[in-house]
Amino acid sequence: MGSGRGRGRDTAGDRLVRVGRRRPQPLVRPAVSAARVLGALAGVFEDNASGIDEPKLPERAMAGSWLVFRRVVAWGMALLFALIALTSAMEATSSSDWFAVVLFSASTVFLIWIGLFGAGARSSMADDRAMHAKRRRRYRWRL
Repeated sequence: MGSGRGRGRDTAGDRLVRVGRRRPQPLVRPAVSAARVLGALAGVFEDNASGIDEPKLPERAMAGSWLVFRRVVAWGMALLFALIALTSAMEATSSSDWFAVVLFSASTVFLIWIGLFGAGARSSMADDRAMHAKRRRRYRWRL
């Protein structure tokens, strides 16, 4: 019906209308790009604690920015979960309400831990502190 690929006739008249791919929303591309960069930072600096070479300034700067970002996000979520736990505890009347309080409190403790130490080499929390100590020495972090 239309002339050219990806075009069709408008039902209201003779105007040609583009069919197929839509333009992405203006904030989608920057958000996806930021997520990719943060994912790459997490992958590199969470697992590169045992590097042999002395890190260069750009690597130290990116590792430091990843540390700050991780702490801001984790501790911000911990604050939010703590507030939810406190308000739920003040209004708790049933066992399911108390279960939510315990769940949000445990999540708060976990997020504080992740903000402080990050993730270790294994999936358990047993080596998180040791890995953070290695990262702290490698990148010369104070905390």
